Amino acid sequence: MNQTKSNRSLYIVILLFANFLPLYLYSQGYWTVFIFFYLYWFETLILSFFSSLKIIFATGHDVGEIIPSQWKRIMSAIKFFIARTFLLLFYLLFLVAFIGFSQADKNDSMKMFTAVFFRDFNFNIAVTGFILSHGFDFIFNYLLSNENQYKKYNAFSLFFDARIIVIHVSIVLSAFALQFSPGSTISGHAVGSYLALFIFVSLKTLVDIFHLPSKNNSRLEMHIHNRY
Repeated sequence: MNQTKSNRSLYIVILLFANFLPLYLYSQGYWTVFIFFYLYWFETLILSFFSSLKIIFATGHDVGEIIPSQWKRIMSAIKFFIARTFLLLFYLLFLVAFIGFSQADKNDSMKMFTAVFFRDFNFNIAVTGFILSHGFDFIFNYLLSNENQYKKYNAFSLFFDARIIVIHVSIVLSAFALQFSPGSTISGHAVGSYLALFIFVSLKTLVDIFHLPSKNNSRLEMHIHNRY
């Protein structure tokens, strides 16, 4: 139990660092708004990959029910990842059309392409941070904590869940908020953009922490599924 709490605490520390590092890099003038949001789009793709792995290793089942075969879980994981990828590509089009193409400065456009093609060192560090944080969650909070024994392979939403809805609603609201930012700037960015991005990161972090794996939550999900 203490080890589990320790793992969760360490994961939260890693999560806070990974989530707020991009805000610091933005404040230093390294990134544009597009890079900021593109990073979190890419993180959702990373999370979809690890969710697919969770489906493969999920062995939760009702009493008297046969554990789904490995092949069935693998096929479900592939279906999940493909569905999520197509959904994310739709959001990517939104980001490119409404934020990426709005980059009026040639230097900002160059920064955008540098990040997209993984030529930006800071961007790659941030991506690595998300891979490590979600990898840590998968190994320590899912496999080693035996969370996978309570989670059903078909309990993962194909398209929308609370995390995706909240994060992408935040992206949309933040994008609109940036249009009405005050004219004064800090490190080349509108003052209002810092508030908008801080709100987005804070909401995202709260959702990430709220969705930390919990055996009690998994048992509750199974109880609700069985009853209703």
